[in-house]
Amino acid sequence: MFGLTLSLSLGVYCFSDQFKIVGKEDELMQSNYSKIWLIVLLLLSLSASVLAAEPDPIVIVVTGTLLPSEISATSALVEVIEVEPDEEIETVWELLDEIPGVQLNQSRPFPGGVSTVSIWGSHSAHVLVLVDGVALNSSQSGTYDLSLIPLEAVERIEIQKGSSSSLYGTSAIGGVINIITKKGYDSRSSVKLKIGSWGQREVILTSQGELASDMYYALNLGYRSGDGYQEHSAYTSGDLYSSWTRDLDPYSSIALSVLAIDNECQTPAVGGYSEGVQKNNRLRLQSRYMREDDDGSYLEAALWRDAEEIDYQGDFSSKDRTNTIGYNLIRSWVMNHATLSVATDGRFDEVNSTYLDSVKRLSNYGLTAEVMAPIGVGWEALAVGRVDYHSQFGAHFSPRVGLVKSAFGGLVKLNVGSAFKAPTANDLYVSYVGNPDLKPERGWSAEAQYLSESRAGSQWGISGFYRKVDDLIAWVPVDPNDLGGLWQPKNFAEVEVVGAEVSVSQRIRSDLTAQAYATILSATGYDEEEFTPAPLEYGLTLLYQPSPKLTGTLKLAGAGKRYNGLAAYTTVDLGVHYQFRPDVRVHASLTNLFDEEYQLVASYPMPGRQFKAGITCAF
Repeated sequence: MFGLTLSLSLGVYCFSDQFKIVGKEDELMQSNYSKIWLIVLLLLSLSASVLAAEPDPIVIVVTGTLLPSEISATSALVEVIEVEPDEEIETVWELLDEIPGVQLNQSRPFPGGVSTVSIWGSHSAHVLVLVDGVALNSSQSGTYDLSLIPLEAVERIEIQKGSSSSLYGTSAIGGVINIITKKGYDSRSSVKLKIGSWGQREVILTSQGELASDMYYALNLGYRSGDGYQEHSAYTSGDLYSSWTRDLDPYSSIALSVLAIDNECQTPAVGGYSEGVQKNNRLRLQSRYMREDDDGSYLEAALWRDAEEIDYQGDFSSKDRTNTIGYNLIRSWVMNHATLSVATDGRFDEVNSTYLDSVKRLSNYGLTAEVMAPIGVGWEALAVGRVDYHSQFGAHFSPRVGLVKSAFGGLVKLNVGSAFKAPTANDLYVSYVGNPDLKPERGWSAEAQYLSESRAGSQWGISGFYRKVDDLIAWVPVDPNDLGGLWQPKNFAEVEVVGAEVSVSQRIRSDLTAQAYATILSATGYDEEEFTPAPLEYGLTLLYQPSPKLTGTLKLAGAGKRYNGLAAYTTVDLGVHYQFRPDVRVHASLTNLFDEEYQLVASYPMPGRQFKAGITCAF
């Protein structure tokens, strides 16, 4: 007896004429498509061994719709990652890197080394990162460094593939990463100590539980340091996450949280630039009130503040300061079999930088309305529309319509909608190269998905999407022959990505599980030097658990040659952890076993073989 999980995603990104795949690239893509369809046929044949249906677990998601909903009731393509207390993965970016279709863009794999993600070939600035439903993306750069979020503070992560500007406004063209933090409803405490290659040291203290009747807390303190795997690449990083939650009655609660990060890292000489040092301090304060009544009506209000300071000392020394205040308000009503939700949000950004001639102030307000209702013959419909008013670019309307239905022994999901992204402060105002004539990016997308119901531990699915984005903003060299010189943002006509994705998880026997995935992409419309996704990415994980105390993992991951010339690579990682006692766990890992040389971002080599070992004590 075995369990099998299969998912397949097909994609067309239409963001045309700036970059064409010709000659050998055509042969490469044809070869990759042949490989991917062979895998698809194999997995579909495996699913034929399914015997009997079993109920799917009920999973509630808060991403892809204004009203918290079962994942089977929302038309959005959402995946959920639960973070387990004994999770071997150590960082948020490592966890996301294992999701098919989510590509890691990383200069150095440590806090402050800059880790962002792309979804289905999008730019990293097209992926909106949320914490508990509130945006983290910088108004200055448009991205967020995921290396700065401690995994120990995270309860689960929800990933929405496909644009969601109709709900979240600007920056959600490619998808959404919603990081749900711990609230302390489960009581546990632990301390983790770890050492590794290149002087890596980690000390992490976590504690959570009930402070008093109906009052809960969660606390995480972390310190990480290392000498770096390159010359002049040492780092130190401290983080604090704390939350306080009070249940006011059976229906409502209030919560306060703080996330503070203090990071310093050396930057090695690269691309003609000399060594430097960067300091990053960030403080996020967030409050939330939530109420859900017996009839399903829902109210949520949030107020938040972000402050970030980045100081860089090097060839082009700079100081950057951003301050943001924002609010979110959601109200939902249940009327017979339909629900009506309305929401408003706003953010006010102040950006001050060495490379700006003055303090820049940007703001964006959003107003959203959403209706979910049955429309007959088993279909559940969702219609949502959002108006954004940007201080520089005025009003933009982003509608979306979705359908979901139980059919053919599973779920069918359909979506069509539009997307919007405003230029960032850097795009518009950076001295000498900022482009105040930039236009906002606009586009539309269509998505479809079929998910089978679970059958004896087996599940499979097929998804497809089409996306067209006009006036894509990308930074390109002012002089194409001088990549180390000045770069400037400009609008491209449109871009297109066509892709397919397949993943499988199979319980081979009671103590051994295998998981594998492959993603294939073909792109047009991007500038060749800027577009870095690989035509093919793949991975395989073997999980071996001969006893409840002992677990071992083997992970293989790789990518084909990228469009900008970065070489193909394959890496192998090993991991093991042993539950020495109920309150003591030892763990060790060996990453990049064969010392592969590779890059995820041009000119930034990733580390070679490295070893880590540690111990976690619960109390």
